[in-house]
Amino acid sequence: MFLLVFIQSSCQKEGCTDKPAANYDQKAKTDDGTCVYEADLVFWFDSDTKTILTSSGVTSLHYYLDETLIGNFGAATDFSAAPPCDDGTAFRKSIAYDVHASKSLTYRVEDQNGNEHFSGTVTAVAKSCVPVQLTY
Repeated sequence: MFLLVFIQSSCQKEGCTDKPAANYDQKAKTDDGTCVYEADLVFWFDSDTKTILTSSGVTSLHYYLDETLIGNFGAATDFSAAPPCDDGTAFRKSIAYDVHASKSLTYRVEDQNGNEHFSGTVTAVAKSCVPVQLTY
């Protein structure tokens, strides 16, 4: 007579278990801390701000998030309301971050000569478009 021994092992697949994360894994049973979140930020200003910028000789704006340059954009386009993130005429930046589904970031906007015109904080929220209006 021989004895069959069954060993039951539980396969606890690890991965990102937070649904708002870009790398959410529905098969994961245990969160392994690798979640990555994505959000879009769209910076915009109205005609009054554009007039102040352009009358001051501003032609280009340099955008910084947490002291890192994220891009440059012209100063000649204004909006009457926040543009959607898929509007190609506004300065839009997709960002990825980790740890939590929302993240507070500092922003700074300088002109082509390095003069700061706008600064503040914005909260990025996973899977969303966050409009940031620049005003004087």
